[in-house]
Amino acid sequence: MVLIYLYDEKQEVEQIPENFLDFKPIIGILFNLETVDNLVMEYTHNNKDYNLLNNETYNNFFLSGTKDSSVFVYSSIEETNYFKNKKEQDSQKEDIKIEEKEAAKIEEKEDAKIEEKEDIKIEEKEEGEEINNENNNKINNDDKEIKIPEITKDMVIASIVRQVKENMQKSRILQQKKQKEEEEERKRKENEKKEKEKGISDQINNLITNRLDNLKEELINESQIKFSQIMSESQINLKNAFEKNNDIVEENSNFIHSLERHPGFSCNNCGIDPIVGNRYCCVYCNNINFCEKCEEKEGLRHGHPLYKLKLRIE
Repeated sequence: MVLIYLYDEKQEVEQIPENFLDFKPIIGILFNLETVDNLVMEYTHNNKDYNLLNNETYNNFFLSGTKDSSVFVYSSIEETNYFKNKKEQDSQKEDIKIEEKEAAKIEEKEDAKIEEKEDIKIEEKEEGEEINNENNNKINNDDKEIKIPEITKDMVIASIVRQVKENMQKSRILQQKKQKEEEEERKRKENEKKEKEKGISDQINNLITNRLDNLKEELINESQIKFSQIMSESQINLKNAFEKNNDIVEENSNFIHSLERHPGFSCNNCGIDPIVGNRYCCVYCNNINFCEKCEEKEGLRHGHPLYKLKLRIE
């Protein structure tokens, strides 16, 4: 039978395989471990001599493994060295404590005996000598009967195993914390990348929008300038005609009156056809016209700028 120790846990194995590679998975199954490749193992047959258990020393362990043997499993070589040193230090501390206790007991006994000896000498010198001899014999017998308590290997191993378990738990916590920080850093970089791409897209859209607005303003300004030029030329021509020949004033008056009508254009609000008087046209929309009466209300609702036509343009 073989006893296998891992921290505070202990398992018994009746039979062991002949191959070390087959023995390692047994450790993982017994203690529910995910991996056993990095484990360090030591074996002993007498709880005194400890040997490293690996592929080379497994044959010797297998041959003697039919007797009562013990295998101690560690997570790393550093832990084995740490626990060995700690075991030796604990053993030395225990020895020092035992020696101090023994010295204190002996000192107390000696003080008590000295007091007894002094009392006996005062009462009777002769009897005191005999009592002293008996006390001396008794002291020697008491010294022989004092026994040093034995520190078992199980006590040392239990202490070591607890320390190993605490260290492994701390290692797991640190590893989980590191993984969490890496995941948060990855998400942060992804968010920065998305924000950067979104910013570039918004800049492009703003440039396009600004360019379109500038083109609209240029077209509106250009159309207004051309329209003003045409109107100015028309008015100048009419004025010159009136000045040259007063006979055609009436004809020109009828002509001007005909220009106040806009054939082919109806009001988009009241429906008058054709529009008489000033006609108001939308700068942006095609075929949007208002008469003078509807321009005051519907012009504001429409929302786009309107320009006024006093004369009909064919």
